[in-house]
Amino acid sequence: MLFRPLLRARRAAIRAALRAEGRRWIEDPLNDDLAQPRARARAALDLGRCAPPPAAEDEAVAGLARSAEIDRWGAIVLDREALASASPATARRVISAAMLCVGGGERPPRRVAVEALRTRLASAGALAATLAGAKLSARGARVLIARDAGELARGKLQPITLGAGGEAVWDGRFVLAAAHEKSTIQALKGQAARLGAAERRELALAPAAARPALPVLVGAQRQPTSPILARGDGVEARSLAGDRFLAACGAISTEPPAPEAATIRVRGETTYGALS
Repeated sequence: MLFRPLLRARRAAIRAALRAEGRRWIEDPLNDDLAQPRARARAALDLGRCAPPPAAEDEAVAGLARSAEIDRWGAIVLDREALASASPATARRVISAAMLCVGGGERPPRRVAVEALRTRLASAGALAATLAGAKLSARGARVLIARDAGELARGKLQPITLGAGGEAVWDGRFVLAAAHEKSTIQALKGQAARLGAAERRELALAPAAARPALPVLVGAQRQPTSPILARGDGVEARSLAGDRFLAACGAISTEPPAPEAATIRVRGETTYGALS
């Protein structure tokens, strides 16, 4: 059977053709989620009118995102009570965006997995889970979402080369720059003891879950240094996760391009500039 003609067919016709061939298919749950533009476009074709966008829900998602804490370690903290009091759809969208942006990926987690996580967060008690390359830890009122350093064992967080005077994006979360020499960027896991004393003191301020996946620069002429922790010394880091998260939730209209200074929201305040 040739499937090329089916590219121009409606869903009902495609299903009928598949049934005639004795074939099965998997339904994408986003097809019927009117929060998605393609679902609203399909509603316009199927019903002769376009379902109105869920404006109230969009505003709720943006408001919940603005209440989050986005720290310089690339982690996001959500309020557990606020998630529980939000509608399931609103909470799902915020959790999904946070996991995606902290995980540094491009594909959002599956809705069924996010819904299972939302349901567990709505109940009391401590919770730990991983999804989309991010690790969620919930204790009391705080829900911490940090990069999952366990991705190293699955081939992620692999080292990359940064040329002298160049820039590179580490793990979709940070823009790194080095002024002096060619360096290798790798995850901090296993390197913390080799950092200088000042950087180790800074590292102690970071949530334990966020530390192993932080980037560290390893060069031939000096000891390892993390641009997230260092002050000066020709290294610089700019966070991308905060703006990705806020843009994904509709809390800001656009993300700045990677080479520009990132917008970081820390405990309800917005600051601009490089993290150095």
